[in-house]
Amino acid sequence: MSSSERRIPPAIADIESIESLVVDIVDIAAGVVEELGKFGDTNERVVLDKCKILMNNAKDIQVNLQNVIEARVECKPYENNDFTAKKMAELSAKKADVVAQRLENMQNILKKIEVNPMDTS
Repeated sequence: MSSSERRIPPAIADIESIESLVVDIVDIAAGVVEELGKFGDTNERVVLDKCKILMNNAKDIQVNLQNVIEARVECKPYENNDFTAKKMAELSAKKADVVAQRLENMQNILKKIEVNPMDTS
């Protein structure tokens, strides 16, 4: 099978397209640095235009990376996740146990008072 007949997996193709955007952004940054390095002859408009392109490309890279990651992740971490609800239920159960134990202690104290009332006279 020749290299032209090989099928590139979609994940690799997506990463390669993002890689080309990163290479483009580095080229633009190099152009900005080169323009800024010109002593007394810096064209502010060129720098501004290149910086705008650089920022737009950076945003494109961010969006593309998010899309690729979302497409490749089988399990979304917060989708259908009951971790918080589970922890809140466990905490509520512990609080209920503490309240029940305090009530039991109070009942024992009341029983002791009923059996051995203190003389108030």
